[in-house]
Amino acid sequence: MKTEKIKKWFKDHKKQIIIIGSIVIGTVVAIVLVNKCGDTSALAEDDLQFPDPPDDPEEPSIDTIEEPHITIPDDFYDNLSGNRLTATELGEKLWYSAQTINKRIVETGLAYRNALGEYEFTELGEGLGVKTYKETRYGWPFTNIEWDERILELIFTPEELESRKALIAKYKRTA
Repeated sequence: MKTEKIKKWFKDHKKQIIIIGSIVIGTVVAIVLVNKCGDTSALAEDDLQFPDPPDDPEEPSIDTIEEPHITIPDDFYDNLSGNRLTATELGEKLWYSAQTINKRIVETGLAYRNALGEYEFTELGEGLGVKTYKETRYGWPFTNIEWDERILELIFTPEELESRKALIAKYKRTA
């Protein structure tokens, strides 16, 4: 009879026994590790070395700015299409991802990525787009750059554009 009572008590308190057992085992392991490793004062927060944060998160770091390797013709700014598109929308035109478009924009020297991960204009790219402020459907604010559609001519070679358009046309015909 007494055994049945003990079995019932263990069954009713199974969760609590497991939790207490886990805590005891964790504590024992921690004590053993501290004894084995010896001095733990090196783990004090004051002794840890963390890199200094950037002075201004809007300022680009040296490794985020690409040296521009293009020259924009003088009349390019006069002949902009006026059709402003995000990197996602530009990518949809050529069946590229937004990441590929943004990478090309940075490589070309039209923008850089700041310390917060947002894209910012370089001097070269300032007249080719506008910075917009939007909200997600859940109400979170974010910034975006809408580029003139003609930047595709700057970030891709004419041969790349032609071959991509031919590829798209081929797949549209077979679909």
